Amino acid sequence: MKRLFGWLIGLLLAGQGLAQTYILAQMDAGDPNPFAPLRQAGPHWVVTSFVYDTLLWRDAQKPIPWLAESWRWNADKTELRLSLRKGVRWHDGKPFTAEDVRFTFELLKARPELSNQANLVKDYVERVETPDPYAVVFRFRRPVPDFLEQVLGWEKVVPAHIWGKVDNPLGYQGPDRYVGTGPFQVREYRRGEYYLFEANPDYFAGQPRVTQLVLREVANPVLALRQGEVDAASLPPRLAKEFSGQTGFLLTPPQPSYFYTKFTFNTARTPTNRREFRQALAYGINRERLIQQVLQGDGIVASPGGLHPESPWFVKGLPSYAYNPERALALLARLGYRRQGARLLDPQGRETFLSLLCRGQDNARGCALVKEDLEGLGLRVELKVLETAPMEEVLSKGEFLLAYYAHGGTFNFFQNPDFPASVYKNPRYNELYRVFIEAKIPGDRLRAAGEIQGLLTEELPALPLYHPLVQAVYRDKAGIRLFWTRGGLAGRGGPPSFYNKLAFIEPKGEVYRR
Repeated sequence: MKRLFGWLIGLLLAGQGLAQTYILAQMDAGDPNPFAPLRQAGPHWVVTSFVYDTLLWRDAQKPIPWLAESWRWNADKTELRLSLRKGVRWHDGKPFTAEDVRFTFELLKARPELSNQANLVKDYVERVETPDPYAVVFRFRRPVPDFLEQVLGWEKVVPAHIWGKVDNPLGYQGPDRYVGTGPFQVREYRRGEYYLFEANPDYFAGQPRVTQLVLREVANPVLALRQGEVDAASLPPRLAKEFSGQTGFLLTPPQPSYFYTKFTFNTARTPTNRREFRQALAYGINRERLIQQVLQGDGIVASPGGLHPESPWFVKGLPSYAYNPERALALLARLGYRRQGARLLDPQGRETFLSLLCRGQDNARGCALVKEDLEGLGLRVELKVLETAPMEEVLSKGEFLLAYYAHGGTFNFFQNPDFPASVYKNPRYNELYRVFIEAKIPGDRLRAAGEIQGLLTEELPALPLYHPLVQAVYRDKAGIRLFWTRGGLAGRGGPPSFYNKLAFIEPKGEVYRR
């Protein structure tokens, strides 16, 4: 496979004369069309961000104008006016206009399954108006101040002249499904192997630094970097240090990822429907040991409030659920559980059996450690490993008791705090979430965020376990300088990645300053 890949890229380069290629280690995330099932949302978004554009983008610290040059809210945050950038063209040469924006968001309203932010469009957007070819007005049913970053920074605009003729966007296989406005165009995609993108020489924001960009799935990114099979990869610090000081390599500083691993409870099933039982299990899980043995120390303990420490809404000083098996057993005793030798008996005198679902073989070691911790309390735990797609189906149907799962998006709250399940029901959480989404005054949002984190810490629909530490290792080539985007590429914890497309283009005029 390695030889085949090298031969193919070499042939492509030879066929078009001198060309410069940069190869990124990146997991396969499915077909690079602008829409993706939820299970591929983060990795797919990163891959396709090179092909399609959003109305806002982000530099290292903040949102910046992109397809939208400027915007203006009305006083009560129920109307948002955008001025679009002129002179932008789709890869097929047709002009980008306000009609493309209107079409995209009307499509998301009608088909919210196309994106994991589309429910906000469906719930809040009353209509989208286009007073002229380069002006768009969003009118909202209720205020939604985070719409700019959370939605306009996430949703990729698609060409109305193509997708307007498509009945099934997720199933569409036409060759024009890859037409975007981004800095690269899709040349080839081989499932499970690589994406091959070619530079868009007419990109509005600047000339791409390389002629070809390849995103390649590799089994061992360290070995791939050593052997020159990739130019960049995201690694834990313990592996990245090998390349520190090596000629031709650069490293970004280590960073706690916005991705985290969590332990989810089914709050509708016995015995995890009892809050005290969930709290007992939380005290019985040794998260520091998970970090040391699963990550070899390259991680930080996650907050039970669910937010990353860099989130503007993060609250310090919440109860931490530090490992305390004695306290766990005391909480269980209050519920009528008692130890009999090595076994924990329930209030009816029966052994206590729990089932734990584990997402993928990559998490098997962590799941085994959690199983060991819980069995140390006297519980009997059955462990079952499922790959991502079947596990998310089981979680979405509520057909589980305990789940070991990982995802991103930790700058903000989820409508369902046991995401991707939706078992947990709490009217108080729903109200606080509504206030947080709709509050126009920052202080009101901050108070709602604090209450939400306090509620989640006490209720524990899920116990966040850890954030891994990551850093980029990359070759000093073509002037490319990778960097971490604070808040994620799409903002508010959107995909955490060092592959910000700003690193791959030469700035043009005053389009942006990094």
